[in-house]
Amino acid sequence: MSPKAIPSLDTFTNALDYLYSLPRYGSGQTLERTRILLNKIPSAHDPIPTILVGGTNGKGSVAAALSSIFTKAGYQTGLFSSPHLWSFCERIKINHKDASPEMVLKACQSLVPHLEELKQKGNPPSGFEAFFALAMELFARNRVEIAILEVGLGGRLDPTNATAPLVSILTNVDLEHTEVFGKNKKSILREKLPISRPKRPLLSGVEEKPLQLFMEKETEAQLFFLHREISVELVEESWEGQRLRIATPWQKAEYFTPLLGEIQQKNMSLAVAAAQYLNANGPFYLTSEKIAQGLRQLSWPCRLERLWASPPIFVDCAHNLPAIRALVQQWRVWQKKGYFSSTLLLAGFSYNKPYREMLAQLRKVGAQLILSQASYRSACLKELETSARMCGFQKLCCFPQLQDAVECALEKSLESNQALLITGGLFFAAEARKVFQKFQKSKKLLGKV
Repeated sequence: MSPKAIPSLDTFTNALDYLYSLPRYGSGQTLERTRILLNKIPSAHDPIPTILVGGTNGKGSVAAALSSIFTKAGYQTGLFSSPHLWSFCERIKINHKDASPEMVLKACQSLVPHLEELKQKGNPPSGFEAFFALAMELFARNRVEIAILEVGLGGRLDPTNATAPLVSILTNVDLEHTEVFGKNKKSILREKLPISRPKRPLLSGVEEKPLQLFMEKETEAQLFFLHREISVELVEESWEGQRLRIATPWQKAEYFTPLLGEIQQKNMSLAVAAAQYLNANGPFYLTSEKIAQGLRQLSWPCRLERLWASPPIFVDCAHNLPAIRALVQQWRVWQKKGYFSSTLLLAGFSYNKPYREMLAQLRKVGAQLILSQASYRSACLKELETSARMCGFQKLCCFPQLQDAVECALEKSLESNQALLITGGLFFAAEARKVFQKFQKSKKLLGKV
């Protein structure tokens, strides 16, 4: 191919512009383009061992926990996850630290000729295929010994599934992307199950008995289910985190994680089970102490994250109806325990989410609502207001500017000493958290951090 046909990428911004210019979907659903790109990477002769983590919700937390565990155990560790909160570099981590813009730029410069070659052959890759190939290029450059890969959409035809995982994890299955994968859990599960491999472990948080039976019929993987072969028990909880007793076929031990909520009990138990399996069966040496260290020092923002202690202020990036249901369930548990009496809600949603149903769920934990919008993919504020009133929110405020909404929410929360929950979606939670931190620094909030 002529050098003139290759775009010149001399800055990180140029590289991102190029990546984002690629189509959202490639020309036909196939893993072939990803395999072609991976074969262009030097490590293709000695493939990087991988762990695949899929599921409707929780997969990012499980992947992050494994990344932290392997890093603390001394292995050169790669983590590929999506989407990002604030910077594209968050999607690719080496030893649980974001890749630098310079690293991304150099890897992109190496990858672009191969992407352009596919385009010229009439087989253009998708943006996500390019993101994943970029991650694997970076992992190869940094001599990664284990790559933790969060599956993007589905599983069967997701680019991450072009690898040969040592272990696969399926956190759960719920009704999302039904327009793509079907309108029942079995059809969605049929798309996710292929991330497993015959005779290799598939660790799963799927709890419904009919779905477990379906999985046993449809896959040749070694199945290990949460609440069957894997168990988790809450020993102690505080706002600093929770101590869990996790038992697997390979070990029983107690671990502390700063991540809060029952859903994280499940996520951490799956991550621990994967680590214990690989320690027992090779090729990695992951002691209970290193696993504990990885979980104890895990940081994963916007996952029921406490931003402030008194009054309690939390942010959670629940972005779909199942995640909102889980959040509401956890919040009601805390309300019944008397951790806080009343709750003020600050929420915003993406336009393509079932925000009316999500608002109906949030109404179960509070009657006061402040609505706003993120700068990306936001639902119309007027439509959100109409939906909120239909759901029974009477004390309702709307702010087109998120900064105004956060400031109002903080003032109301501090004045009344009531809990504040910020949620509605990943983009909204990320932007609101950033605004909160700026407000915190400039206004010097009163109360206990």
